[in-house]
Amino acid sequence: MASENVGDIWQPVKVKEMARYLGLCILMGINRLPTMRMYWQTTKLWHARFFNMFMTTKRFQHIGQFFHTFNNNAVPLNNTDKLIKVRPVMDYLKQRFAEVYWPKKELCLDEGTMAWRGRLSFKVYNPYKPDKYGVKLYMQADSTTSYIYDFDVYSGIEKLRELGVYICGTIRLIRGAPKELQDIAKGKLPVDTSVYRRKDNTFVLLWKDKRVVSMITNVHNADTQEVQ
Repeated sequence: MASENVGDIWQPVKVKEMARYLGLCILMGINRLPTMRMYWQTTKLWHARFFNMFMTTKRFQHIGQFFHTFNNNAVPLNNTDKLIKVRPVMDYLKQRFAEVYWPKKELCLDEGTMAWRGRLSFKVYNPYKPDKYGVKLYMQADSTTSYIYDFDVYSGIEKLRELGVYICGTIRLIRGAPKELQDIAKGKLPVDTSVYRRKDNTFVLLWKDKRVVSMITNVHNADTQEVQ
């Protein structure tokens, strides 16, 4: 694609063609292949015939290159929504998910990670997952059919605080704690010693008892109190 002059071959996208593009993206999530071009290779055993029926690989790549869901000039100066540029698509999908299927009474709340290694402020890291970097999603699903009825994207702890939800609990230091605290925890920390690091209203604290206890809170400060 780098050697092609996109301006010479580009054609405006119609609504029907955009629907086909999004449909093929969904199919790629169901029928996963190592590379995108493999979906259009008609002479191979893994060929998916629907792709060539609806769109050429070159057209699919061009739409993906210029795909956009929000007008950058319409983003408010005081915007705090990290998902504002994809919010219209998310809201539409959640609306359609709720309209086309009525789940049974066996519902469950689950979380999943969509692999992503690009630049993103709320990208999460989990060394124990096959895809270690990605975007975390919370999903409400039908337990009997696995149908996702509703979902939300994790975009940072400030979203919960704005809704009046606070957090306090233990944390694995490898799950995002400052590297400095991770190094301190590996060293020789005296008993009954506390160390903390703060970012805005969020504290990550270490306290040494028989072993190092690590916790995170956006409710408390770093003050200590002696008790009998």
